[in-house]
Amino acid sequence: MKVVIIIRILLGAMFMFSGIIKLYPIETFELSFVDLGVASWSFAPFMARLLICIEVGVGALLIVGAWKKRILQIALGLLGLFTLYLIYLLVAKGNDVNCGCFGEAIPMTPIESLLKNALFAAMCIVLVLFDKVRETLKWQTWVGAFLILFSIAIPFVLNPVKLSDNLHASVEPFEFDITDIPKHFIDGDSLALSDGEAIVAFFSVSCKHCKNVAYKLSIAQEKYDLPRIVTVFIGKEEKLPNFWKDSNSNFPHVFFKDKRVFKITSGKFPTIMHIKEGLVINHWTGSTLTYEEIEKLSLR
Repeated sequence: MKVVIIIRILLGAMFMFSGIIKLYPIETFELSFVDLGVASWSFAPFMARLLICIEVGVGALLIVGAWKKRILQIALGLLGLFTLYLIYLLVAKGNDVNCGCFGEAIPMTPIESLLKNALFAAMCIVLVLFDKVRETLKWQTWVGAFLILFSIAIPFVLNPVKLSDNLHASVEPFEFDITDIPKHFIDGDSLALSDGEAIVAFFSVSCKHCKNVAYKLSIAQEKYDLPRIVTVFIGKEEKLPNFWKDSNSNFPHVFFKDKRVFKITSGKFPTIMHIKEGLVINHWTGSTLTYEEIEKLSLR
């Protein structure tokens, strides 16, 4: 009996950990719903937090032991959904990606996570077969009700949805100053910005916020008819493959090993500029390139 209780508490703790760890950072988790096509840009932040609510709630109720039969059914259902997603991820993108099951804190490949899900499912089945105490005591009902409210609130309190896009203010078009870019960057096709239209993103290869923006732009490029996207990097070139892997993206790029890049970006990475016929018609930083701004960009 003690072994069964230990298994139930351990399983519940892992569900809670899996949910809470996704909150920081939550952007990658949100974007996975947009990437899958199951949520719009505006609804994805709510959908991500609702799923975290369910994970945290299931975990907390397993630990307390309230409504065990029903909660175990929900747990198995969640594991089934996660398994279907992992199979899709494995087929679509291979095994060399972070599935996001434990957020960015503990990267796992789809196969590793499938094995983890199999273990969790086995633990659920053991509890179904051997945890014979089915009734929910009165104190468990009261505590369980509190934990449900707690689990609903926690993702929205700890990491609230940003409802306003007032962080970004539109600017009057201004000329993109190429005097701060070494000539050899402009001579090639990658940064030929005096004609046509392009989105230029200034990234650091070691910047997590840059990776999130690259993921946003990658999804947006697949879904919308955007201008060509060019990335300008600072940092060590040998780290670039990990940047593409972590951000699920890959764009034409150049490395800018000149301190003048800090004048162009005002020292802020990422900086994203929408350039048309040599004019910067809009620009953002990582915090201001919101989902709403991505949608506006698609309607340009």
